[in-house]
Amino acid sequence: GFVAKAVANPWDKPMTPAPGAPQSIGKYTAGCVVGAHALKDGEVGLIHMRPQRRRNFGHPNLVEFIRGLGRHFHSNKLGTVLVGDLGLVRGGPTITNHVSHQSGLDVDIWFEVAPLTAVIPMAERRARHMSSFVDNAARKLQERFGLAQDELVRYSAKQPEVERIFVSAPVKAKLCANAEGDRSWLAKVRPWYGHRDHLHVRLRCPTDSTLCQSQKPIPDGDGCDDTLKWWMRGRAFWQLKPRDPNKPRRSPRLPKQCAALLKG
Repeated sequence: GFVAKAVANPWDKPMTPAPGAPQSIGKYTAGCVVGAHALKDGEVGLIHMRPQRRRNFGHPNLVEFIRGLGRHFHSNKLGTVLVGDLGLVRGGPTITNHVSHQSGLDVDIWFEVAPLTAVIPMAERRARHMSSFVDNAARKLQERFGLAQDELVRYSAKQPEVERIFVSAPVKAKLCANAEGDRSWLAKVRPWYGHRDHLHVRLRCPTDSTLCQSQKPIPDGDGCDDTLKWWMRGRAFWQLKPRDPNKPRRSPRLPKQCAALLKG
């Protein structure tokens, strides 16, 4: 395999997508992407935050999913979706902030929803941080987690191309308590450490990305069971010890096909 250096991240250097038909290669946590598309400014119902990171690229399936979410929120007058990181222009490790987001199939969506006609100045887009929607002391959601936040998760989970959605356990608990009718989409919503200020949407491997490696299948059931209770109690509820975002992670061992993406 091929190991990227950890300090000066070589995946930050490419400025254009790797040429070729779109392909997600490797794992979500150890991969790269060919033919990535950019989520551009001016998309209906969307504002991309922290653009200076240049993490606005992904497989076309991911970009189309995000566009669909923006159109859904705009047409239903739910507000403007604030989009966090996708991945780098050729994927690969971001070194800071994420373990995954490497194969062009992951995106962070802020729980904060801006007004329908919001215009956020570039300086604010570059500097603004996400804010938590979870009351840690009470182990429940803040009251401001409302219909728009519910719909971010619900809409995303119902899209067939979505594999999983990671959220804080109280988000899952609220959805479990309130879901009516078909509850099958709830299975995709998985509790995970942190994720108190955003949902992390992960798409399934595209059918024509033969080198893309999927995760293990989601367990049977809707997940509103003892597994959720485990997340809601004890240390599992709390976010892992915060990392220094400027401290590099060790880069994973990537598929050998990724090495060529740094040379072109």
